[in-house]
Amino acid sequence: MNKALIKLLRTKGYKNISRYFFVHILHTYYVKFFYMKVKYCKDVFGKKNDFSKYHIKELVFNDFLLGDTKEFDKRKLSIINEKFHDPYLKCFGIIENNTLIYSTWINLRTLNLPMIKSKIKLDSNEGLLEDSYCHSAYRGLGLHTIMNKYRMSKLFEANKTQIIVIVIQGNIPAVKVQENCGFQIVGSFYLGKIFGVPITTFNKNKLDNRFNTVY
Repeated sequence: MNKALIKLLRTKGYKNISRYFFVHILHTYYVKFFYMKVKYCKDVFGKKNDFSKYHIKELVFNDFLLGDTKEFDKRKLSIINEKFHDPYLKCFGIIENNTLIYSTWINLRTLNLPMIKSKIKLDSNEGLLEDSYCHSAYRGLGLHTIMNKYRMSKLFEANKTQIIVIVIQGNIPAVKVQENCGFQIVGSFYLGKIFGVPITTFNKNKLDNRFNTVY
């Protein structure tokens, strides 16, 4: 056996080599996600919120130039700049000491699935919570919950009475944050690729019907 291959096996192990082969050579993999949803809930938003503790604002592209350059590199900034050209995407965040410490997105029109290109139209009463970022120095302060409720309130202001969020299965803290804000796990689905071709088991109508029936 080739010495380089033996060294690689000893370093990464057979399991990791197998995963590398499928993902990077065969371009074949899948990931499980949870589809979570909540209706307008007075119990959640009737409670005192901590919005006043921070100066929360609607962000513009230049605000991201104040972010951590390790997180917001040239490629990431290009993606963010493109997002600001979509009138149905809104971004909110917190800037302290001339540093972007938090950013979070909402979508008023489309449901963009992770990992693969898709633009599923939302119903007129639905809104989507998209990706969020917290500066490493400000983690553990409860900002995820505060900002989650803040952007949910913005969706309710836009007459979105049902809110959707998609969370990867292994992100337990993110699931807990959403559950604390009233979200329910409606169901799960898979996203991935087979020999580079995008695949998904996502069926929005089926999941929504289940939500409307059960919740």
